[in-house]
Amino acid sequence: MSILNKVKQMRELNRLKKAAQQSPSPATLGTLAERYIAFGRTEDAYATAQRGLAMFPTSERLSAISTFAKKQRLQAQLTRLRRDIAERPNPTVYTQLASIYRELGNFDKALEICEQCLERFPLNENPYLIIGEVRLARFFQDLIAHDGLEAMKQLRRVSKLNSQNVKAPLLLARLYWAVGALNPMMEELRKVLALAPNHREISRFLREVEANPPDRPRLLDPEDEDIGELPVSELIREVEARGSLANPLEQFPLRDETAPPAVPRGGTHIDEERLRRALVELGKRPEVRNAVIVDRDGEPFAEYADMESLTRKQFAGLVTEVMRTAEETTRRMDMGSFYWCTVEGDFGGISLSRIRTAALAIKYDSLKPREAHGLLEEFAARNLSPVQEVAGA
Repeated sequence: MSILNKVKQMRELNRLKKAAQQSPSPATLGTLAERYIAFGRTEDAYATAQRGLAMFPTSERLSAISTFAKKQRLQAQLTRLRRDIAERPNPTVYTQLASIYRELGNFDKALEICEQCLERFPLNENPYLIIGEVRLARFFQDLIAHDGLEAMKQLRRVSKLNSQNVKAPLLLARLYWAVGALNPMMEELRKVLALAPNHREISRFLREVEANPPDRPRLLDPEDEDIGELPVSELIREVEARGSLANPLEQFPLRDETAPPAVPRGGTHIDEERLRRALVELGKRPEVRNAVIVDRDGEPFAEYADMESLTRKQFAGLVTEVMRTAEETTRRMDMGSFYWCTVEGDFGGISLSRIRTAALAIKYDSLKPREAHGLLEEFAARNLSPVQEVAGA
């Protein structure tokens, strides 16, 4: 690289760093991190993305940059582990590789590696533990009963294979707490204390629950009077049907040690009316023609359309198809996690950002793609961040 190019690179980075310092946002921090990646400075990109996620934890853009940078950092290790599996397969190498994929958020690949390990080494506990962690992460994120049931089955299997494993009963206790199975939860925590009696936080939490058990969640059938004797599997299905966890995950002790890499949603809810008002205000910007938030099934949660653009129904349907196509393409090309895209044409442009399992999108005129995406990032940071959530009823 010539000296002139180096000078230009440093000037650009200094300008972007100054912008990120003066006005930190998913847009400014994301742009800085992406330029670091373009210039081959992966460590700086990862540090910038992590700093941004500390301020804007729901930013899909920063999350994807962080994952990409982390993957680049771990690429050499991934290559070595794949070679070791081909030359000298053993449970340790398999589980190390699966753990890296799990850390990167590539849950499907982590499960695939675990299954390969179990075909060769069915009595090793570690693949079952990773499968349990992945399933538990998905359950907390999407509240799908099948994931919760699978997590419970795999974690129980770990305890059967190795009664000295501490992490399995901790994760089981966290699952039981989340679905309201207090007696099984306390039993698992007593196992943890038998193995690690110095866990003061667990001891304190166990005493508090025994003395003052939390209120049970509202039942789907108002004629039911008691759920105390229901098996855990039924409580897990109740969570899916109700659409919320029985107890807030944040109240469970040792969250950092026991929490799978997911964004828990039980125990909080978005102020829906405020969110809809904010989306209408976004739609009223002079360069915006449509604005919508849709779920994965294409159902609009909040929407806006001016008189000269697509109808609300048309735009919601279009956004749903774009999101599905983009996610499928990203998955097939092994490009990581889809988090935003832009479609441009004679009509102007459509910018779409994935927010967990939903999509936030606008149709616009007179904007550059990055500017349009910046609007979405700012909207999500201000209106979909945990600091904007309120305690659930």
